[in-house]
Amino acid sequence: KGSFERTLKVTGPAAIDVNTGSGNITVRPGEGSTVRIVGTIHAWARWLDGEGAARERVRRLEANPPIEQNGNVIRIGRIEERELQRNVGISYEITLPAESRVRTNTGSGDIDLSGIRGSAGANTGSGNITIAQSSGQVRATTGSGNIRLDLAGGDVRASTGSGNIHASGLTGALRASTGSGNITAEGKPGSAWDLETGSGDVTARLSSDAGFEVDAHTGSGSIRTNHPITVLGTFGKDTLRGTVRGGGPRLVIRTGSGGIRIE
Repeated sequence: KGSFERTLKVTGPAAIDVNTGSGNITVRPGEGSTVRIVGTIHAWARWLDGEGAARERVRRLEANPPIEQNGNVIRIGRIEERELQRNVGISYEITLPAESRVRTNTGSGDIDLSGIRGSAGANTGSGNITIAQSSGQVRATTGSGNIRLDLAGGDVRASTGSGNIHASGLTGALRASTGSGNITAEGKPGSAWDLETGSGDVTARLSSDAGFEVDAHTGSGSIRTNHPITVLGTFGKDTLRGTVRGGGPRLVIRTGSGGIRIE
């Protein structure tokens, strides 16, 4: 194991790009015009070269962390030398100006972003994603893991191959999909919501004064709602189309196998 720490000066909101092959990424807002980066290194010994080579990789990364700065643009985690990429994982804890734009990517690990007022992007091959108190545009994708979003505005796109999605505080557009898992969305839509799961339940909780259009279908399950709906066309246990309070943004819900609740 090893670690490094760097503090960089910026002249306003920063644009941060973080990549790691294996490790967690945590981002928090700070004060002033600084970006503080703490990296925790893990290196595994290979049977061909033993512990000495693993220690040497850690030592070199501590001495020369993968951090690049060009004005307010900061790239973290780019390692060009292949030897330093082998059997090495780095987790990052980053503090930055709240208005910054952040893009994060890890091959395997969790991503936790909080208090970012600029756009926030999170991608992990295998791990959970948590984004809280964000007011900008959000993009969250995981190959396998849960996504939890507690937002204060902005458009959202969330996708997981296998896992649950929970999003609250929504006021903009939402597109949420999971191959296998439940979806819960809460808020007052200012634009369309599109919720889709291959297998799982979908719950949409909308404010009591929200006007919207409904297009919901389940391959195997039932649909329930406590909103006053004016039905358009045919409807049944597995299909519901209509308008609520005169209409508004579209609410499209699809599940291959699961129940739908519109509350």
